[in-house]
Amino acid sequence: MKKKYFIPLIAAATLAVAALGLAVAYTSHSPNFVPIDTKFGTGENGKSDGRVPSIDSPVLRSIDTTMFVSSRVLDSTVSVKEKEFQGKAIAGVVNHHLLAPDLVARFWKSLKAARPDINRIIILSPDHFSAGRGEISVTDRPYATPFGPMETDETFVKSVLDQGATTLEDGSMFEYEHGVGALVPFAKREFPDAQIVPIAMRNSLNGSSAIEFGKSLARMADDKTVLVVSSDMSHYLTETQAFKNDETTLKQLEDLKTDFFRRGSDDFLDNRVGMLALSGFLQEKKIQPSFQLMDHSISSRYGGSPAYTTSYITGFWIK
Repeated sequence: MKKKYFIPLIAAATLAVAALGLAVAYTSHSPNFVPIDTKFGTGENGKSDGRVPSIDSPVLRSIDTTMFVSSRVLDSTVSVKEKEFQGKAIAGVVNHHLLAPDLVARFWKSLKAARPDINRIIILSPDHFSAGRGEISVTDRPYATPFGPMETDETFVKSVLDQGATTLEDGSMFEYEHGVGALVPFAKREFPDAQIVPIAMRNSLNGSSAIEFGKSLARMADDKTVLVVSSDMSHYLTETQAFKNDETTLKQLEDLKTDFFRRGSDDFLDNRVGMLALSGFLQEKKIQPSFQLMDHSISSRYGGSPAYTTSYITGFWIK
């Protein structure tokens, strides 16, 4: 081979090898990557039958929660003790801002202590980035957590979709929605056998539509279902103003009067439509709401600036 052809051939081969290496590096670090020899199909002797997992495989479809909460944060809340409350919790509200993970952990531990019978958890999250194709989005994808996969209740999700008000999001939307993803590992730790129904609602959703949606959820939910509103409270205010606004919000959580939540803003909470859906849910169940406060705190107590805060209220509506 002549020298003038030899050098370009070496360069081309080097580039090809580099490209292949990048491809392998990318896929092997992708959270949904499954090696081609993974033993999904097995015969009677437990050996692989050689099938390659399809895109519908639960492993490929799982939403990775490590981008929302690390094992270190989860480990730091293992010793958090639950607070007791009286009565049967039908619904609850908890923060998704994980600057305060102890509040999230205590919420789920308290719920488990009071309601160990729960087998379905409906999570109502804001659609923080307006990423859903509709105003109400739902997914049937499972979530991967350090405690194993948390499955979605696909039958319930189908029933929700059959109501016609929701859109199934099977793309990446819920992979980035921390209003659900930040809560799931804590829920899985306390309720290892429960299934979830992840729902995200745009803040632009009409108030009456949110209430009617909550009523439809109530008609489908049995006595082992709990509704959890994922919501932070006041945003970006001074500590003094935040606590002042929170006092108003606390009273509204006790009464669940819809007028407040219809006109609510981030100065008070970031999931007003979730609260409206909760109101409809309780109305349909014919339950007079009784709110029991668990925790009330603020980001400045966790090292955040007192001039630019996010506040937190957690608690349960009791039957």
